[in-house]
Amino acid sequence: MASDQMNDVTVIASQAREFISSGHFADRIQGVVENDPWSKESLDRCESFFLNHGYTFDDQLKYEYMLFLGEGLRRRFNGEWRQETFTIDDSGQTVDALCIYYPQSEHYDAVTNLLDHARDEASGTWWSDFYTVNQLFFDSLTTA
Repeated sequence: MASDQMNDVTVIASQAREFISSGHFADRIQGVVENDPWSKESLDRCESFFLNHGYTFDDQLKYEYMLFLGEGLRRRFNGEWRQETFTIDDSGQTVDALCIYYPQSEHYDAVTNLLDHARDEASGTWWSDFYTVNQLFFDSLTTA
């Protein structure tokens, strides 16, 4: 994704909302089920297309996939777009990540690397599994 696109989380959040609300995502995210874009079926179809063709994606299309996945998490689990810096090991090394923050659980999901995780796992179900784990987690908060 283009680095200038990652600079302002307010702009990114606005772009994500508009990308989904306008319906433009249905023309850009191959395999999406338009009336249920973050269902297991839809996410698996999108991921399958990404695994088979993602190596040809330009930075803009990768960015749009990230917007699609992040905005789905935000909407489904009442999150907020955030840009955060995380310390990743005892050496103090840090990494910047675009995230969805969930105030109700005070945790983050980094959306910056969802494409890489799917590619590394290559299961074709990583995105839907990720959503399912989040759903189970948030369900456990309401039953605790």
